[in-house]
Amino acid sequence: MVALLQAPAPAGGSGRRWCVARADASAAALQANIDYACGSGGANCKPIQDGGACFYPNTLLSHASYAMNAYYQAAGLHDFNCDFGHTGVLTSADPSRGNCKYQ
Repeated sequence: MVALLQAPAPAGGSGRRWCVARADASAAALQANIDYACGSGGANCKPIQDGGACFYPNTLLSHASYAMNAYYQAAGLHDFNCDFGHTGVLTSADPSRGNCKYQ
């Protein structure tokens, strides 16, 4: 089993973690992650659709990060639910920005 890269939870913090896409993941892998998470994975991906709160920035990396996190949160917060073929990474830094709130 391959260990996931993880940022430690901040001292005294909530211990919450989010799943985001690795910046070095290929475009094909990111698209496959979106397709899975938003399809059979059952994640709520409405916020990354055109007009949604997380549509901008309209990049594959940003949309994949949102979709991967939505799947990770819905699937029970298990580390393995953020693997996505080694293209996901867990972080304790909230990736939310502006009106785009990650679960």
